Amino acid sequence: MFHPTIVLQWCKVLLLLDYSEPEWWTEILKTKRRQPLSKSLSSGSMDNLEMDLDHQKAHCHSEIVRRGGLVLYCDYVCENQEDVEPMTWLIVNHVNDILELSHEPPVHDFIR
Repeated sequence: MFHPTIVLQWCKVLLLLDYSEPEWWTEILKTKRRQPLSKSLSSGSMDNLEMDLDHQKAHCHSEIVRRGGLVLYCDYVCENQEDVEPMTWLIVNHVNDILELSHEPPVHDFIR
């Protein structure tokens, strides 16, 4: 189990150090493949319920990191507009996520 707050703080530190390697951000933003946002609990024994709750908690933490990472990366791209490679990567791979989080100030600034 990991702590989303610590992961996002490290992401912020890495961005302050101008670390924008696509491999790192692919993992943080879950670019390749994401699980669905909602997953129903299976009807089974209490052991299954406990495992499902642990899985949901891990998925929730992962989703917090993904969304927070996207907000941080949009802020980074806005501050480094002269570097078009991160901007292109973000738009090509996360256009739906950007629109979904357009109410967040850094993402809104990126869109403008």
